[in-house]
Amino acid sequence: MHYHRNAVTNIYQRKNIQESAETVRDLADKYGISHVTAAKWKKADHTEDKSHRPDLIHYAVPQEFWKIIKRARESTKLPIDDLLVQLSNYIPNLKRGNLYRILLHYRLNKLTEEERREIKKFRKYPPGYLHIDCFYLPKINGKRWYCYLAVDRATRLLFLRVYPRKDQYAAGDFLIQALGFYPFRVHTILTDNGTEFSNIGSTGFYGRKLKSHVPFELTCELAGIDYRKTKFNHPWTNGMAERMVRTAKDHTTNLEKYETSEEAAIGLLQFQDTHNLKSRLRALDYKTPYQATLEWFIKEPKFFLKNPNELLTIR
Repeated sequence: MHYHRNAVTNIYQRKNIQESAETVRDLADKYGISHVTAAKWKKADHTEDKSHRPDLIHYAVPQEFWKIIKRARESTKLPIDDLLVQLSNYIPNLKRGNLYRILLHYRLNKLTEEERREIKKFRKYPPGYLHIDCFYLPKINGKRWYCYLAVDRATRLLFLRVYPRKDQYAAGDFLIQALGFYPFRVHTILTDNGTEFSNIGSTGFYGRKLKSHVPFELTCELAGIDYRKTKFNHPWTNGMAERMVRTAKDHTTNLEKYETSEEAAIGLLQFQDTHNLKSRLRALDYKTPYQATLEWFIKEPKFFLKNPNELLTIR
């Protein structure tokens, strides 16, 4: 029997009150309770405390998203803070507190030691694993512009370029420029399934027939790059790029209104330089991406095509 924490009577006293012929006042004096409490149990047809849980619970995060959170946790094994970063753009009202409670509901609030070891093993990538994405810029003089973004998983080195179109030719040109920017050999690239990046072989989404490979895919093939794509409807699997997109917006387009595309391009390039040369990141033990790149160059020069000091002059 579980009593309410503020209960002043037990189950036997309640039963005696219900069966007694004494008045409510006498029963209140007898058991040292208020006459309201005595009257309540005198009229009741039960002796147990009823649950105070409401009949209808309103959750900040709609329950239809809970299974998505469960699946994301099971597949990525990410810590709560990293999982929050990746999912917050797609799930309304998701905060750290309710994310923890949802994981607790599925008994996924803690990772096992084996899972933690596997995560550490998984995260040790050498430089050259690029996460690439494209995001919209606010309209400038009535015209939409686009920014392509690449970030290296090991060093967090960032590369940005602005284009007037979001198509296969812009994506192909961006990749060629990115390969020239990074001082190390790019061995792996991860993008979403946008048609600017890939035709997805000969058959596309919903079985739609598509043409041959786009320039982005061809460049990866010619350069010997392992090109990977996220699963459909799983954008958080490219979470590093998604998070960097949000950071770039927070420091540029969300702060300033650009009058021309040239101003937007300059603002994004300034953010790129600030991030690469001055931002001390927790994921890099509070080193800048440039410092992390230099450390890799000293430790593993075989991964590099040129001296990272050239980053100080490249724009």
